[in-house]
Amino acid sequence: EPRTFDRPHLRVVDDETWNICNDRASRPHRGGRRHLLAGLLSCGECSATLTVKVARGRESAYCASCATAKGVGAKSAFLGYVSTMGARKALEHVLERIFCDKATEEFKRRLRERLGSGREQEKARVERALAQVTRACERLARHLRDQCDDDPILDREYKEASAERRRLERELRAFNAARPSKDERAAVEQQLRLEPLAILRKLLNGEGDLEKMQAVLSRLFPRIALVARPRRHAAVYTVEVAAGAGFALAAETKTVIERREVMKVEVQCSAHRPTRWLVRTLESTAE
Repeated sequence: EPRTFDRPHLRVVDDETWNICNDRASRPHRGGRRHLLAGLLSCGECSATLTVKVARGRESAYCASCATAKGVGAKSAFLGYVSTMGARKALEHVLERIFCDKATEEFKRRLRERLGSGREQEKARVERALAQVTRACERLARHLRDQCDDDPILDREYKEASAERRRLERELRAFNAARPSKDERAAVEQQLRLEPLAILRKLLNGEGDLEKMQAVLSRLFPRIALVARPRRHAAVYTVEVAAGAGFALAAETKTVIERREVMKVEVQCSAHRPTRWLVRTLESTAE
Protein backbone atom coordinates (compact mmCIF):
# COMPACT_ATOMS: atom_id res chain seq x y z
CA GLU A 1 0.00 0.00 0.00
CA PRO A 2 1.45 3.41 -0.95
CA ARG A 3 2.21 5.62 2.04
CA THR A 4 2.96 9.35 2.04
CA PHE A 5 5.56 10.88 4.36
CA ASP A 6 5.50 14.67 4.55
CA ARG A 7 8.86 16.41 4.80
CA PRO A 8 7.96 20.12 5.13
CA HIS A 9 11.48 21.02 6.28
CA LEU A 10 12.86 19.91 2.89
CA ARG A 11 10.74 22.36 0.87
CA VAL A 12 12.61 24.60 -1.54
CA VAL A 13 9.63 26.79 -2.50
CA ASP A 14 6.24 27.54 -0.96
CA ASP A 15 3.02 25.78 -2.04
CA GLU A 16 1.74 28.75 -4.08
CA THR A 17 4.90 28.93 -6.20
CA TRP A 18 4.90 25.16 -6.71
CA ASN A 19 1.24 25.11 -7.82
CA ILE A 20 1.79 27.99 -10.27
CA CYS A 21 4.77 26.24 -11.86
CA ASN A 22 3.13 22.80 -12.02
CA ASP A 23 -0.35 23.50 -13.29
CA ARG A 24 -1.55 22.72 -16.80
CA ALA A 25 -0.01 25.96 -18.05
CA SER A 26 3.37 24.30 -17.52
CA ARG A 27 2.65 21.18 -19.56
CA PRO A 28 5.68 19.96 -21.58
CA HIS A 29 6.23 21.11 -25.13
CA ARG A 30 6.82 18.72 -28.00
CA GLY A 31 8.13 20.21 -31.21
CA GLY A 32 10.32 22.76 -29.47
CA ARG A 33 9.66 26.44 -29.05
CA ARG A 34 9.67 27.22 -32.76
CA HIS A 35 5.96 26.65 -33.32
CA LEU A 36 3.17 28.62 -31.65
CA LEU A 37 0.89 25.65 -30.90
CA ALA A 38 3.66 23.28 -29.83
CA GLY A 39 2.76 21.79 -26.46
CA LEU A 40 -0.78 23.18 -26.53
CA LEU A 41 -2.56 20.50 -28.60
CA SER A 42 -3.44 17.12 -27.11
CA CYS A 43 -4.79 13.81 -28.36
CA GLY A 44 -8.44 13.14 -27.57
CA GLU A 45 -7.79 9.37 -27.51
CA CYS A 46 -4.75 9.02 -25.22
CA SER A 47 -4.35 12.62 -23.86
CA ALA A 48 -0.72 12.78 -25.02
CA THR A 49 0.66 16.09 -26.30
CA LEU A 50 0.66 16.33 -30.09
CA THR A 51 3.99 16.67 -31.85
CA VAL A 52 4.27 19.64 -34.23
CA LYS A 53 6.44 19.28 -37.33
CA VAL A 54 7.04 21.00 -40.65
CA ALA A 55 7.23 19.07 -43.93
CA ARG A 56 7.24 20.56 -47.43
CA GLY A 57 6.60 23.97 -45.94
CA ARG A 58 3.42 22.89 -44.16
CA GLU A 59 3.08 22.79 -40.39
CA SER A 60 1.12 19.85 -39.00
CA ALA A 61 0.54 18.01 -35.74
CA TYR A 62 0.06 14.35 -34.86
CA CYS A 63 0.03 12.04 -31.85
CA ALA A 64 3.40 10.26 -31.77
CA SER A 65 2.14 7.92 -29.05
CA CYS A 66 -0.84 6.70 -31.08
CA ALA A 67 1.27 6.51 -34.24
CA THR A 68 3.77 4.25 -32.45
CA ALA A 69 0.96 2.11 -31.04
CA LYS A 70 -0.45 1.63 -34.54
CA GLY A 71 3.01 0.85 -35.89
CA VAL A 72 3.52 -2.02 -33.44
CA GLY A 73 0.00 -3.34 -33.89
CA ALA A 74 -1.37 -2.19 -30.53
CA LYS A 75 -3.95 -0.02 -32.32
CA SER A 76 -5.71 -0.51 -35.62
CA ALA A 77 -5.75 3.19 -36.48
CA PHE A 78 -4.98 6.65 -35.16
CA LEU A 79 -6.30 10.13 -35.84
CA GLY A 80 -3.45 10.99 -38.19
CA TYR A 81 -1.99 14.37 -39.13
CA VAL A 82 -3.84 17.67 -38.92
CA SER A 83 -2.90 21.13 -40.10
CA THR A 84 -2.02 23.52 -37.28
CA MET A 85 -3.64 26.24 -39.39
CA GLY A 86 -6.91 24.36 -38.98
CA ALA A 87 -6.37 24.30 -35.22
CA ARG A 88 -5.81 28.07 -35.29
CA LYS A 89 -9.04 28.53 -37.25
CA ALA A 90 -10.85 26.53 -34.58
CA LEU A 91 -9.39 28.72 -31.81
CA GLU A 92 -10.27 31.91 -33.70
CA HIS A 93 -13.85 30.62 -34.02
CA VAL A 94 -14.00 29.93 -30.27
CA LEU A 95 -12.66 33.40 -29.44
CA GLU A 96 -15.26 35.06 -31.65
CA ARG A 97 -18.06 33.15 -29.94
CA ILE A 98 -16.82 33.56 -26.36
CA PHE A 99 -15.86 37.24 -26.70
CA CYS A 100 -18.61 38.46 -29.02
CA ASP A 101 -20.33 41.76 -28.16
CA LYS A 102 -23.25 40.14 -26.34
CA ALA A 103 -21.07 37.77 -24.28
CA THR A 104 -18.59 40.55 -23.48
CA GLU A 105 -21.34 42.85 -22.24
CA GLU A 106 -22.74 40.08 -20.02
CA PHE A 107 -19.28 39.45 -18.56
CA LYS A 108 -18.81 43.17 -17.91
CA ARG A 109 -22.17 43.25 -16.16
CA ARG A 110 -20.85 40.59 -13.79
CA LEU A 111 -17.68 42.63 -13.34
CA ARG A 112 -19.71 45.69 -12.41
CA GLU A 113 -21.61 43.61 -9.86
CA ARG A 114 -18.27 42.47 -8.44
CA LEU A 115 -17.17 46.08 -8.26
CA GLY A 116 -20.19 46.74 -6.07
CA SER A 117 -22.09 49.25 -8.19
CA GLY A 118 -24.94 50.47 -5.97
CA ARG A 119 -23.59 48.71 -2.87
CA GLU A 120 -21.92 51.89 -1.57
CA GLN A 121 -25.29 53.65 -1.35
CA GLU A 122 -26.77 50.68 0.50
CA LYS A 123 -23.79 50.58 2.84
CA ALA A 124 -24.20 54.32 3.55
CA ARG A 125 -27.87 53.71 4.39
CA VAL A 126 -26.90 50.98 6.88
CA GLU A 127 -24.27 53.27 8.44
CA ARG A 128 -26.85 56.08 8.91
CA ALA A 129 -29.36 53.66 10.44
CA LEU A 130 -26.67 52.26 12.75
CA ALA A 131 -25.67 55.74 13.93
CA GLN A 132 -29.32 56.60 14.59
CA VAL A 133 -30.08 53.44 16.58
CA THR A 134 -26.81 53.81 18.52
CA ARG A 135 -27.87 57.30 19.65
CA ALA A 136 -31.27 55.88 20.64
CA CYS A 137 -29.57 53.16 22.71
CA GLU A 138 -27.42 55.73 24.49
CA ARG A 139 -30.45 57.93 25.22
CA LEU A 140 -32.49 55.01 26.58
CA ALA A 141 -29.54 53.83 28.69
CA ARG A 142 -29.34 57.30 30.32
CA HIS A 143 -33.07 57.24 31.08
CA LEU A 144 -32.76 53.79 32.65
CA ARG A 145 -29.89 54.95 34.85
CA ASP A 146 -31.89 58.00 35.98
CA GLN A 147 -34.96 55.93 36.91
CA CYS A 148 -35.32 55.07 40.58
CA ASP A 149 -37.81 52.27 39.87
CA ASP A 150 -37.86 49.68 37.11
CA ASP A 151 -39.64 50.85 33.97
CA PRO A 152 -40.70 47.84 31.87
CA ILE A 153 -41.49 50.02 28.83
CA LEU A 154 -38.05 51.68 28.79
CA ASP A 155 -36.42 48.33 29.41
CA ARG A 156 -38.26 46.75 26.47
CA GLU A 157 -37.43 49.67 24.16
CA TYR A 158 -33.76 49.47 25.15
CA LYS A 159 -33.62 45.73 24.42
CA GLU A 160 -35.32 46.20 21.04
CA ALA A 161 -32.93 49.05 20.11
CA SER A 162 -29.92 46.99 21.21
CA ALA A 163 -31.06 44.02 19.10
CA GLU A 164 -31.51 46.31 16.07
CA ARG A 165 -28.05 47.79 16.63
CA ARG A 166 -26.48 44.30 16.67
CA ARG A 167 -28.33 43.39 13.47
CA LEU A 168 -27.10 46.53 11.68
CA GLU A 169 -23.55 45.90 12.91
CA ARG A 170 -23.64 42.39 11.41
CA GLU A 171 -24.97 43.80 8.14
CA LEU A 172 -22.21 46.41 8.03
CA ARG A 173 -19.54 43.76 8.69
CA ALA A 174 -20.96 41.72 5.81
CA PHE A 175 -20.68 44.74 3.51
CA ASN A 176 -17.05 45.29 4.52
CA ALA A 177 -16.17 41.61 4.09
CA ALA A 178 -17.69 41.48 0.58
CA ARG A 179 -15.99 44.67 -0.55
CA PRO A 180 -13.32 44.02 -3.20
CA SER A 181 -9.73 44.77 -2.28
CA LYS A 182 -7.93 47.77 -3.76
CA ASP A 183 -6.01 45.54 -6.20
CA GLU A 184 -9.14 43.68 -7.27
CA ARG A 185 -11.01 46.95 -7.79
CA ALA A 186 -8.18 48.23 -10.01
CA ALA A 187 -8.24 44.95 -12.00
CA VAL A 188 -12.01 45.14 -12.51
CA GLU A 189 -11.86 48.78 -13.64
CA GLN A 190 -9.08 47.94 -16.12
CA GLN A 191 -11.02 44.97 -17.55
CA LEU A 192 -14.15 47.09 -17.93
CA ARG A 193 -12.28 49.53 -20.16
CA LEU A 194 -11.12 47.08 -22.83
CA GLU A 195 -12.49 44.92 -25.63
CA PRO A 196 -10.49 41.68 -25.36
CA LEU A 197 -11.20 40.09 -28.75
CA ALA A 198 -8.81 42.24 -30.82
CA ILE A 199 -6.00 41.80 -28.28
CA LEU A 200 -6.43 38.03 -28.06
CA ARG A 201 -6.54 37.71 -31.84
CA LYS A 202 -3.08 39.29 -32.03
CA LEU A 203 -1.77 36.71 -29.59
CA LEU A 204 -3.21 33.88 -31.67
CA ASN A 205 -1.67 35.34 -34.83
CA GLY A 206 1.79 35.15 -33.27
CA GLU A 207 2.44 38.84 -32.67
CA GLY A 208 5.04 38.97 -29.89
CA ASP A 209 7.53 36.81 -28.02
CA LEU A 210 6.87 33.13 -28.80
CA GLU A 211 7.38 31.68 -25.32
CA LYS A 212 5.27 34.41 -23.73
CA MET A 213 2.48 33.83 -26.26
CA GLN A 214 2.53 30.08 -25.61
CA ALA A 215 2.22 30.69 -21.87
CA VAL A 216 -0.66 33.12 -22.44
CA LEU A 217 -2.48 30.76 -24.82
CA SER A 218 -2.01 27.92 -22.36
CA ARG A 219 -3.89 29.92 -19.70
CA LEU A 220 -6.54 31.03 -22.16
CA PHE A 221 -7.08 27.51 -23.56
CA PRO A 222 -6.46 24.98 -20.76
CA ARG A 223 -7.33 22.14 -23.15
CA ILE A 224 -7.25 21.87 -26.93
CA ALA A 225 -7.87 18.24 -27.89
CA LEU A 226 -8.10 16.66 -31.33
CA VAL A 227 -11.01 14.23 -30.86
CA ALA A 228 -12.12 13.07 -34.32
CA ARG A 229 -11.40 12.98 -38.06
CA PRO A 230 -14.93 12.50 -39.49
CA ARG A 231 -13.75 12.71 -43.11
CA ARG A 232 -10.87 13.83 -45.27
CA HIS A 233 -9.79 17.47 -44.79
CA ALA A 234 -11.90 17.71 -41.61
CA ALA A 235 -11.05 17.60 -37.91
CA VAL A 236 -13.00 18.01 -34.68
CA TYR A 237 -11.52 19.71 -31.62
CA THR A 238 -12.73 20.03 -28.04
CA VAL A 239 -11.60 23.43 -26.77
CA GLU A 240 -11.81 24.57 -23.16
CA VAL A 241 -11.55 28.33 -22.90
CA ALA A 242 -11.12 30.37 -19.71
CA ALA A 243 -13.09 33.53 -20.44
CA GLY A 244 -12.16 35.12 -17.12
CA ALA A 245 -8.49 34.53 -17.83
CA GLY A 246 -9.00 36.04 -21.30
CA PHE A 247 -10.13 39.35 -19.80
CA ALA A 248 -7.27 39.23 -17.30
CA LEU A 249 -4.66 38.50 -19.99
CA ALA A 250 -5.95 41.24 -22.28
CA ALA A 251 -5.88 43.76 -19.41
CA GLU A 252 -2.63 42.36 -17.93
CA THR A 253 -4.31 41.97 -14.53
CA LYS A 254 -5.21 39.07 -12.28
CA THR A 255 -8.28 36.93 -12.97
CA VAL A 256 -11.31 38.37 -11.16
CA ILE A 257 -14.10 36.00 -12.28
CA GLU A 258 -13.47 32.32 -12.95
CA ARG A 259 -15.58 31.38 -15.95
CA ARG A 260 -14.94 28.55 -18.39
CA GLU A 261 -16.71 27.15 -21.42
CA VAL A 262 -16.12 23.99 -23.44
CA MET A 263 -16.83 23.99 -27.17
CA LYS A 264 -16.64 21.18 -29.71
CA VAL A 265 -15.68 22.65 -33.07
CA GLU A 266 -15.40 21.09 -36.52
CA VAL A 267 -12.92 22.52 -39.02
CA GLN A 268 -12.93 21.65 -42.71
CA CYS A 269 -10.78 22.97 -45.52
CA SER A 270 -11.24 22.87 -49.27
CA ALA A 271 -9.23 20.38 -51.32
CA HIS A 272 -8.09 23.04 -53.79
CA ARG A 273 -6.09 26.25 -53.50
CA PRO A 274 -6.66 28.91 -52.39
CA THR A 275 -7.69 27.16 -49.21
CA ARG A 276 -11.12 27.96 -47.86
CA TRP A 277 -11.99 27.12 -44.27
CA LEU A 278 -15.38 26.15 -42.90
CA VAL A 279 -15.68 26.20 -39.10
CA ARG A 280 -18.80 25.38 -37.10
CA THR A 281 -19.76 24.77 -33.49
CA LEU A 282 -21.04 21.28 -32.69
CA GLU A 283 -21.53 21.65 -28.92
CA SER A 284 -21.07 24.35 -26.31
CA THR A 285 -21.34 24.08 -22.52
CA ALA A 286 -20.53 26.51 -19.71
CA GLU A 287 -18.75 25.45 -16.53
